[in-house]
Amino acid sequence: YFLSLRDKIIRKIWCECIYSFDGEENNPLPKVCAEKSKDCNWLVFHDSLVIYIAIMILWNFLLTTFTSPGVVVPVKEISLSASRTDDVSTNNPTNATEWVGKAQPSSISRWTSTEGRGGCCFVNPVLDVAAEQNRVSLYGKLEVANDKHEKGGDFGWTNIKHFPSPEPTYCNKCKQLRPPRCHHCKSCNRCVLQYDHHCPWVNNCIGYGNYRLFLLTVFYIATGCCYGSGLLAGAFFDTMAGQFRRHGFKFLYANKTGLLDLPPPWLLWEQATTTGIDPEVIVRMVFPLLFLVGLVLVFFLVSHLRYIAVGYTTLEQTIALSMKIAHQKARLEKARSKCDDPGVKSQSSVCPINPFHQGWRANLLQILGPVHLLFFPVPVAPPEPFVPNTKVA
Repeated sequence: YFLSLRDKIIRKIWCECIYSFDGEENNPLPKVCAEKSKDCNWLVFHDSLVIYIAIMILWNFLLTTFTSPGVVVPVKEISLSASRTDDVSTNNPTNATEWVGKAQPSSISRWTSTEGRGGCCFVNPVLDVAAEQNRVSLYGKLEVANDKHEKGGDFGWTNIKHFPSPEPTYCNKCKQLRPPRCHHCKSCNRCVLQYDHHCPWVNNCIGYGNYRLFLLTVFYIATGCCYGSGLLAGAFFDTMAGQFRRHGFKFLYANKTGLLDLPPPWLLWEQATTTGIDPEVIVRMVFPLLFLVGLVLVFFLVSHLRYIAVGYTTLEQTIALSMKIAHQKARLEKARSKCDDPGVKSQSSVCPINPFHQGWRANLLQILGPVHLLFFPVPVAPPEPFVPNTKVA
């Protein structure tokens, strides 16, 4: 923005009343526009907004990268005293229950950024074992029947009353108990609380501890792309219209690089290091990129908000959809009207009840927190997880 767009494009459009970049603007500036360009409040407004969006993107991105999603730390990774270690066995779920959810001596170590467990640029995230155990303790006491240890799965495909299950499960890979909605991530090899997905763009899992930060990162990147597209839309269409008037509509022009007729990379580099890139080329290069990225991210963000509104994570939504397809088959169309609302109570195996669905407003507040804090670069701790009580006296 400050290297090329600000003075060459934004100032011309908003401060100098030049709305055409097709090479046909030869008239001198009107007197009003010439005086307006000397002291342009619009430029100050755009500068401030761009800086604000950039700060919010970097703030939320870095916090998403370095914040733990919330994990069930395997017993073998906990640095305890020798006497305590002797009492805990990684192969015995009963002993594992003794330490899960209880305060332990503080143990701080590091994951490595190359393991996909957070961090970037070889800066490693901090693993605070005591903090991770405190998060697990918020789910209450973890107990499962011994016969469920052998199954090792999070759910079955038949006779399901609740999905996601409000009961703790046992991970055969980590050899430990874990809270409800906790899943094992294959990418970083750890059990993540309220696991949503593993995101390579932030080099971290997205879960209970950093889901809000991830959504804000996507939101502000999408906002920046949409804002930039709005600023450049008029100039882009004027540029393309001028090109069509001069050369007609065709897919290959002088540069042989397609409809946008962008210079080859070596010519762009030569222009950037000598006279500077032509404003018309900048518009034709930047606008399509911002528009397409913004469109994809808006769709991505809306999908996540829809999942949150019905009380699902991305993984749970995928599993629930697979369950519906597997169970319904020929009756899919007939059963869809009953299954679309996760709050519909049914004893059918086709439509399990989602016990974590509190209503769309409560679901959104559970993840996003206070609305007014979404617009400030301040750290916000995730609220206590909602654990429904599905036991009938």
